[in-house]
Amino acid sequence: DGADTTTGMNSWGFPNQLSFSLTPQIRLRGGMRPTKYYLPRGVAPSSTWGWEYGLGTTIKYWDRLTLDADIALTHFSQSKTENITFQTQAAYAFNDYITLKLGARRLPQYNSLLSIAGQRPSAGAFRNELVGQARENTFYAELNTHPFSQNIDWNLGYEWGFVDGEHIPTNYKNQAFTSLGYTWHYAANHQARLGYEFLYFGYSKNATNGYFDTTAAGVTNPVVSLRPVTLAHDKYVFGGYYSPRMFIMNAGRLDLRGSFFHKLLEYKIGGSLGTQTIRLGHRIDDDEDSGTKLATSFDGNLILNLTDWLAAYGSVDFLNAGQQFSRWRFGGGLIVRPHIGPLSPMFGKPIDQRR
Repeated sequence: DGADTTTGMNSWGFPNQLSFSLTPQIRLRGGMRPTKYYLPRGVAPSSTWGWEYGLGTTIKYWDRLTLDADIALTHFSQSKTENITFQTQAAYAFNDYITLKLGARRLPQYNSLLSIAGQRPSAGAFRNELVGQARENTFYAELNTHPFSQNIDWNLGYEWGFVDGEHIPTNYKNQAFTSLGYTWHYAANHQARLGYEFLYFGYSKNATNGYFDTTAAGVTNPVVSLRPVTLAHDKYVFGGYYSPRMFIMNAGRLDLRGSFFHKLLEYKIGGSLGTQTIRLGHRIDDDEDSGTKLATSFDGNLILNLTDWLAAYGSVDFLNAGQQFSRWRFGGGLIVRPHIGPLSPMFGKPIDQRR
C-alpha cells in the first residue's frame, strides 16, 4: 500500500532508494514491468498479459520536507484496456523523532483477476461489456515516531477511500493501523526489527459477488474465486475484490535487512504471524468464513549493484489471509542511474548530503 520506504520498494515494485540522482535534491525513477495473470482451468483464454509503465520523482528542497509522486499506465491485453494509477505524498519531519505523512493515491485492488484486469463476459447481463478493474482512491495520514530512542519506532495512521470500476458500485472503505517495534544493529551493515502490528479496515458494501462465463459454452468454473458464487445479473453488486464489513489483524513481525561486500548486494526479508478476525456482513451467510483465524505473510527484496550506474533487483511477496485468500507476487528488473551534472535548487538552502 503506497510508497514503502522501509522496504525500499514503491507500490508498483520499483525500488525507491535505487532511483538515479540528478541532484541531492531531486531523484527520478521509472521502469516497465510485464505481468501475467492466470485464469482457472477450463476458462478461455487461460491467461492474460499486462504491461505496466511507471514514472516517479522525489523532491527535497528543505531539510525536513520531502515530496513524492508516482504515476503508472497499465495495458491489459485480454480486455484491451488501459488504466492510469498514481500516488502522491508529502512527508514533514518536525525533528529527528517525529514525521508526519499526508498523501493521496489511486491504486488497483490486487486480490483478484476480475478487479485487476477486468473481464468481458460472453453471456449474461454484461455480455461483451467490461466488468471489474476496481481501483481504490484513498486519502491518508500517517505519524511515524521514535519515542525514547532511534531504535524504537511507533507508527499510526488512518485512511479513507472509495472504490470504483466498470459495472461495479462505488464502495467506501475506512482503515486504521498502528505498529510498535525495536531494531537491533547486530553488525555494521545488518539489522533486525521485531515488532507488533494492528490493522483494521471495513467496507460499506460487499463486492465479492460475481460469476462470469468467458467462453459462451456454459463453463461452470468461476473466473475468480468469489464467495458466494452468484450468476451475473445487473441487480447484484459486483466487483470481484475482498470487501468484508470488518477485518481486524493482530500480528508479530520480524524483518532482517542489510548489505554485503560494500553494498554490492542489499537485502531485506521479513514475515509475520498472527490472527485475524473477519465479519463478512452485508447479509452474507458467513458462518464458515467469519471468526478468528491464523494469518501469515512473507516478503523479500534483493538488490545487486552491478556498477555505480546499473543495478538489478528482485522481489517476492506471499500472503495467506486466514483461508479467505492467498496471493503470490513477484517482481524484478534493471535500474539505470546515469551521472548528470548537478542542478541548482529552486529555493532554500541545500539539503544535508549525508547518505
